[in-house]
Amino acid sequence: MKILGLYTHLNSVHVYMCDGENIFCAEKFTFEERSLSTQLPVLLKKIVADHQLNCIALQNGPGAFTSLRVTLAFVQGLCTGWGIPVYVCSHFDLLKTAYHIQNGAIAIQNKAALLPAVTVKDGLLMPPIQLPSKDIDAALIRPNENDTVNLGKVLYEMAVQNQSDWIKALDISPNYCFLPSYKKFK
Repeated sequence: MKILGLYTHLNSVHVYMCDGENIFCAEKFTFEERSLSTQLPVLLKKIVADHQLNCIALQNGPGAFTSLRVTLAFVQGLCTGWGIPVYVCSHFDLLKTAYHIQNGAIAIQNKAALLPAVTVKDGLLMPPIQLPSKDIDAALIRPNENDTVNLGKVLYEMAVQNQSDWIKALDISPNYCFLPSYKKFK
């Protein structure tokens, strides 16, 4: 089963494609600012060209509004055209899993004055809040430029573990309102 884990946020793109045995792609890219809509199709055309995918895994927010909109629309079109499902998780679920946070806080890197943030208690996400970016400890902000984690790989692993949560591409929607997880509201 071949799954593409695709993480986009601001101008950062993490890609991981694997069939369970063979890793076909495990890379991180940084695009020029505001070029995601033109560069993402070119990148995926190169990566996916000779591969038949079974699923695309991605996060649906909260996060940078434009990169969310561009990525979700593009993936929705691909999956609908190819007739394959998507695995979608919230940005908070992804970061909690990627950084193994059982207790603490996560704030999502953004260019806004208010950053989406959440507290994690005993591995559970608490209700999200927005915090002024000037008041946030930089250590809480994820992802950041020092991270070595490929979030595309984490999305791939989450999709493999949660196959019952795969949905039709037409059912995906952006998570602008900071809901903990789309799947809880199906």
